[in-house]
Amino acid sequence: MMERKNLPSDTILSLFFSFGTALAVIILSLSGSLGQEIYSYLFGSILTVSEMELYLSFAIFILSLLIFKLKYDDLFLVLFNEEIARLRGINTSFLNYMFVLLAGINIVLSIKVAGLLLSASFVALPSMTALLIANSFFQTFLLSAMFAFLSVIFGIFVSLIYNIPPSGSIVMIMVLLFLLSFAIYTVKTRKGL
Repeated sequence: MMERKNLPSDTILSLFFSFGTALAVIILSLSGSLGQEIYSYLFGSILTVSEMELYLSFAIFILSLLIFKLKYDDLFLVLFNEEIARLRGINTSFLNYMFVLLAGINIVLSIKVAGLLLSASFVALPSMTALLIANSFFQTFLLSAMFAFLSVIFGIFVSLIYNIPPSGSIVMIMVLLFLLSFAIYTVKTRKGL
């Protein structure tokens, strides 16, 4: 268990970039000043996802879970200390390329829903939020998936109620979850829990 969790500067930059971009999507949508083509390319639309893409996303999700389950110990060791993993005979290059490939596929699949500007937020924000709360690698993985799922469900719900783009509202929910988690983490660390 980590004694102290420091957020790297790229995490903070990513948070503000995600927040600013999501806010811009919502404001531009409400003002009606975005062209539809540019809008759907940059910011995505959940309505454009085909049934085939939905099945493909589900298949990649199952494949990711399977690989995670089969390679959990090796992955944990590679993330903890790549040198030790190499000394133990783990093919670290293969693991790194495999997970970069899976992450890339997930980002490409999310572009249609989230657009080019917000797709990185779909990957970064749930894991950043989970890192603040989790006490183990496995907890981080589970909480990250849970935060992503909840953000999508509540983001779509909010977008339907307020007639705003789903991608912007989903990322806003992700940012709010991060800020809530950060506040809880800050309170806990001040109390010494």
